[in-house]
Amino acid sequence: MSLGLNKLEAIELPKPKYLDASSNEQDVDLKVTLSSEHSYEFENTTNLIKTYFKKNISEYAPVKVDIGDHFFEWTPFGVGFADEQGNEDWFGRINDAEAEIDDNKVIYKDLLLGIDDEFIVNAGELKHNTILNSKPVYNHTLPGKQINVVVDGIIDFSTDINMFVDGTIQKDEFETSSEIQFRDSSGDIVFTLPPPVAYEINGSATTQCMYKVIKIGNVISLKIFTPYEWIEDASRAYPVAIDPTLRYISTAGMPTGAIHFSSWSENGDFFALGYNYTTSAYKFDPLTNTVTELNPPQGGYGRTEFVNFAPNGKYILVASHITSGADLRIFSYNTLEQGFTNLISHEPSTGYNIAAFFNKNNRIVYSNNYSIVFQDFDIENGIFLPNKTSSGIPYRVSKIAVSKNDKYLLRIEVLGDKFKINSIVNGSMGPAISLPSGLAASRINDFDLSSDEKFIAFALTAHPYFCVCPFDENAGVIGDPIFPNTPLDMPGVKISFSKKMNYLVVAKNSSSSSERALTIYKFNKESAYIGDQIHIDPNLPQPTTGNGYPITSINFSPTGEHLIVTKHYYTTTPANFFLYKFFYEPENNVFFKDPITEDYYSDNKGNTLMLIDFGTIVAGQTTSPKRILLENCYDYAVKNIQLSISNPSQDFRVELSESDLPFMPQQTLYFNQTLNPRESVPFYIRVTTTDQSQSGGMFEVLAKCDVV
Repeated sequence: MSLGLNKLEAIELPKPKYLDASSNEQDVDLKVTLSSEHSYEFENTTNLIKTYFKKNISEYAPVKVDIGDHFFEWTPFGVGFADEQGNEDWFGRINDAEAEIDDNKVIYKDLLLGIDDEFIVNAGELKHNTILNSKPVYNHTLPGKQINVVVDGIIDFSTDINMFVDGTIQKDEFETSSEIQFRDSSGDIVFTLPPPVAYEINGSATTQCMYKVIKIGNVISLKIFTPYEWIEDASRAYPVAIDPTLRYISTAGMPTGAIHFSSWSENGDFFALGYNYTTSAYKFDPLTNTVTELNPPQGGYGRTEFVNFAPNGKYILVASHITSGADLRIFSYNTLEQGFTNLISHEPSTGYNIAAFFNKNNRIVYSNNYSIVFQDFDIENGIFLPNKTSSGIPYRVSKIAVSKNDKYLLRIEVLGDKFKINSIVNGSMGPAISLPSGLAASRINDFDLSSDEKFIAFALTAHPYFCVCPFDENAGVIGDPIFPNTPLDMPGVKISFSKKMNYLVVAKNSSSSSERALTIYKFNKESAYIGDQIHIDPNLPQPTTGNGYPITSINFSPTGEHLIVTKHYYTTTPANFFLYKFFYEPENNVFFKDPITEDYYSDNKGNTLMLIDFGTIVAGQTTSPKRILLENCYDYAVKNIQLSISNPSQDFRVELSESDLPFMPQQTLYFNQTLNPRESVPFYIRVTTTDQSQSGGMFEVLAKCDVV
């Protein structure tokens, strides 16, 4: 049996390529070979990162990772036990252990008795496992009672770095169980350490670990603490890995040209990007953040104007550019070829096509130069049918959408009164719907219909540069605009509600090429109120704007968990495509929430997103109260709110209170009030131990309520 510790990994990217010494793109080769560098025995330099390994693990800095402008070196020191008082008992320090090579793996065996170090070179990442081949036996040599297995080492960085946790810069010495970002003097993220966990390599059990970090100059002392209570558990299935993953994230493999559009498939498995008037489709795995480019059809998709996915996910519709023989083409997914490669239908047109599928009916609507065409479409077989109608329009269309009930057609025309909305009558374009006074159609750059179709958001050319209007889909009436208290400082070019409508994302344009493009606002759909701007970490990679190169799309995945932002800029660097994991948006329950970060402690499925961290607790100590919010995320009000504690441990007591001063300890709290949608109520929680407390543990806070 063996136990693994430490690994370095990154997001997998499609068909990764690296630049060789002549700046030519080459396919990544992960094999480890003999090194041409005199200080190292082995290397891999045919990757997005370069990795070097010394012959013996006992040498200083035996492992080096180079990403061009920066590098770091890792030196392991030892493994041992540590208690809560800072006392340590080491198994020993690193022995001589020579590297053994197996394709993309480097293994140093028996660097300590029964402990190996394994490094695996993957695309854009170096995965590191310190492997305990048997359970370490603790002989009660330390005075403390909270015992951890600790892995000790240092990281030498090539440049001075700052450390951030949850967007906050850290002092030179700190402890955390959260992700650590290492940023250079420009604020760019160099590497990250995700939250540390220990896990069974061949099993399913996991536990949270903790970092202890001390920074001296460019050197980081890093210790990873794993609870020995978990290590020695009789049910533990070895091997087990303690996972402080040092991660470098790259955007290699994504388009580098000007991106004109993006679109998601209905279930979020695929997305497509249009760049330099061609198209690439990608498969996306949201669980692993893996993006894989799909194979195109023979000869490619041609010079495309627009791509959209059919509602059933079986097809993509490709609208070709006028200069390449304009038409609409339907491609189906080929499992064997791993791509939308089968051309099954096409419809000739005269060009400049933007298209949208109906949601409930077998129809499709598309622009064809200066007309809007409604055409029957066999959604099951992906075939255009002959029945169609056409209506003339004064200008070409740059965006088109159909409401979910297939009753309304919304579009942006390139000139004139740019925004238009018409009813759809008998499958054809019906009367136009008027805009409210104070909202000029000519000043609208973009629109988004909310997921419940009760609001339309508009990006505007004039101050305050965006607004939201109520929309009555039954009466076909657009209400008066709702403006933000804090306007944008530049014209809005793109806008989108988040899927659950808790946020508005607006992209602006400016004359400055360094101006960051995205602004996010809170939105309350119950009160139709545009709230405060959300703070965005200034070091988070995001598109800049200006100089005539605007944002071209803001596109949420169907679940709302991920967001694509694209930019129109001719460049040879991958700075036009941005893929974000968006804020978590709870629904249909009451949720516990951190009042400072506004992060939720669990998701809609009951999975734990984060824990209440009381830090190190010494026996006999009572912790300071932690303030928690209980938020109503139902679409209706609730009452008779009750909180209770589920705590199986006898070593500590968990107490609740409605106030912190004074803290009135209770095991159950009752709130005699009504909580409306999106309202929250605060409470406080603390942990009390005795002098005889032996260990920590897990507890749950339970909530229940009634519908008003």
